[in-house]
Amino acid sequence: GKNHLIVSYTGDSDFLSDSSIQAYNDYGNYVEILLAKEANPQALLKKIVKQAEVYKFELVEPSMHEIFIETVQSLGGDKNE
Repeated sequence: GKNHLIVSYTGDSDFLSDSSIQAYNDYGNYVEILLAKEANPQALLKKIVKQAEVYKFELVEPSMHEIFIETVQSLGGDKNE
């Protein structure tokens, strides 16, 4: 589903600890975010713009890597083990 975001920004990254974010990968100049199931992307965007300057905010299909991780986790694996 459309619960993956790409956000390119400068400024404070404290928003990454928001409860609407299930997981993220920070690449320095942008971050890939996996939203929690009931999260509202627009509400998260409002929080981000209070702390950082946003250059890109895009809902995207999950990457092949993310699909693999989600599949492994759904089969009983856990990347935290």
